[in-house]
Amino acid sequence: MHHLKGLETDLKSGEWERKYPELSSQEEIDLGYRLVVVRDW
Repeated sequence: MHHLKGLETDLKSGEWERKYPELSSQEEIDLGYRLVVVRDW
């Protein structure tokens, strides 16, 4: 969970926006996450 604490710190300080200005200006982002569920009936 230490990664989430680092993210929280970066968001509060503005560091995240300095690192990723192109992402913060977009209304939506497709990060490619997909969930595939396979059931063996």
